[in-house]
Amino acid sequence: MNDETGATRWIGQSVERLEDPPLVTEAEKVIEDPDVEIVIEVIGGEEPARTLILKAIEQGKHVVTANKEVMAKHGPAILAAAAARGVSVAALLFRLSPSIRT
Repeated sequence: MNDETGATRWIGQSVERLEDPPLVTEAEKVIEDPDVEIVIEVIGGEEPARTLILKAIEQGKHVVTANKEVMAKHGPAILAAAAARGVSVAALLFRLSPSIRT
């Protein structure tokens, strides 16, 4: 639902639309941005996805991923890092159903 200000109302909150959202070509800039709270990894493959997920966690970001390879090979380490940092990891591994959450 839109209001007169051009903001979108969602779950009782007003969200401003960005006219020209920034285009970022370096993932580290997103991870290091203090205004970013959640990182969604959609790269696929083992690297650099694993490294970027762990960097995001180290920076205190929550992470959402659908990366089956990374979670199969490194899931326990990723989940342990998230728990130690106090952030959440949501791994959507099939049909957009959350299958792992911390």
